[in-house]
Amino acid sequence: MKDPEDVTTYKKSIGRLRVHIFLAGLDSEFEQIRGEILRKEPVPELENSYALIRREAMRQASWKGESESSDSTAMIARNRNWQGQTKGNHSKANSNFKCTHCNQQGHTKSRCFELNGYPEWWDHSRDQRRKNPTTAVVEAKIIDDASKESSALMATRGNNGEFSIPITNSTWIIDSDATDHMTFDSRQISSMKPSSKELISTANGNTTSVIGKGSLTLTNNLTLDSILVVPSLEYNLLSVSQITTALNCVVIFWPNFCVFKDIQTKQTIGYGVKRGRLYYLDLGSKDSRKLESALVVNSATNQKEEAEMWLWHRRLGHASFGYLKKLFPLLFAKFDVSVFHCDVCEQAKSHRVPFPLSLNKSLVPFMLIHSDV
Repeated sequence: MKDPEDVTTYKKSIGRLRVHIFLAGLDSEFEQIRGEILRKEPVPELENSYALIRREAMRQASWKGESESSDSTAMIARNRNWQGQTKGNHSKANSNFKCTHCNQQGHTKSRCFELNGYPEWWDHSRDQRRKNPTTAVVEAKIIDDASKESSALMATRGNNGEFSIPITNSTWIIDSDATDHMTFDSRQISSMKPSSKELISTANGNTTSVIGKGSLTLTNNLTLDSILVVPSLEYNLLSVSQITTALNCVVIFWPNFCVFKDIQTKQTIGYGVKRGRLYYLDLGSKDSRKLESALVVNSATNQKEEAEMWLWHRRLGHASFGYLKKLFPLLFAKFDVSVFHCDVCEQAKSHRVPFPLSLNKSLVPFMLIHSDV
């Protein structure tokens, strides 16, 4: 690669890869900030991404009443292979190297402890003696912002000490092969009733029993209907076909996340995060909160359109729904006409029971027949 543009493009791709590797190794408590970083365009550089994660770790530590060092140490241990920093190899660093971030000798920017985190053996008192006023002000501002965010979060507690943030009952895997939403925990189901499906086939070819179905509330505003209860499952499954039909949306899968987009408005209404080889529904992100409101609005819209269909059915003298679909294709775009049944039509258009055979026989026309009326 001799072209400078090719070299720049290659460096950018390597930088993005390092960011993805770094974010993939984080604990589940950093899912929300990880999603926000991945949604940024362009994706922030590695040092900026680490600064955001470190700030989030400080905020969580202050919220839980724990010290910053405990969370930072846990995060460093989680990413030890990526950092590759130990006390032994630090002592062998080439003194000719100079960091462009902290302007100190003996290491490069990619191995700077200020960006990657300090090991346990590091003497922080030495840092305080060499720290310039500008660095101290910036760090103090970060700590102050983190404290304000944690105070604002604590302010969301109610009088009973509970948070007003929606709480998910469990983790949901986004499954493109599932024909229905499924859960293994019947305690989460409300209005449980028998299901027409008694058995389902799993991915390994085996069949397992369904004990019922009902509705399930994921958050305060997000409720899914017709959830199958399958006790033998180990995870909750969110059916892609069911959610796209209910919301009239599409699901786009990317290497590290997936998004739910409204077909008409093209807006993102939901978000999923990839962990391992599976995609999980992320209900904590800003975009995923739109999924809740979209379900509520979509339910109200469907009820309005269904009422309009019944109105036209009655206005046109109880015309068949198949004929109405040809007249109003947009109105019936999201509905199956076979599910609509009109009691008046069935009773009015049914044939009478034929009269029984008469025992009275006439020999000539207009012959008088005596009968009891």
